Amino acid sequence: MIRRRTLAWLGLAPAALLGVPWSRAAAPDTASRRIALVIGNAQYEGGGHRVLKNPANDARLIGQTLASLGFEVQTHLNLPREQMAERVQAFAGALPAGATALVFYAGHGVQLAGANYLIPVDVRAGSEQSVRIQAYPLRSLLEALSASPSAVNIVVLDACRDNPFQ
Repeated sequence: MIRRRTLAWLGLAPAALLGVPWSRAAAPDTASRRIALVIGNAQYEGGGHRVLKNPANDARLIGQTLASLGFEVQTHLNLPREQMAERVQAFAGALPAGATALVFYAGHGVQLAGANYLIPVDVRAGSEQSVRIQAYPLRSLLEALSASPSAVNIVVLDACRDNPFQ
């Protein structure tokens, strides 16, 4: 039985992954495949969340760095909620057994009542309750990865976690 673990790092700068000690295999087999989902949300439409300068650049840099380390990389910028959910489910659902999966998210995030949410670009939240309905729960991402047959799951969040409702 494969034992899976999910690791989460909060607030890491893109340079933190430059020293990852994985080899650069030219054609990894299924058991050693490294697959990454990279999301950079910057162009927020409203709801009290300001446009961010760095997430798109950070996502591109992380994607390039991971590709140079042998990862198969899917990079997505400025995703609305529906597309975030679809991309995460498709990514987790396609992970092969034994793979190393890495998800990098840069953008707004918020913690409400102990739950963490990634903020899609189309959120128009006027209250904490509307964030819970419109944002993408980090728990959903972690559960999707945990249900996959991958051997290792790594989640890196580079999110400002300000709560505009406090």
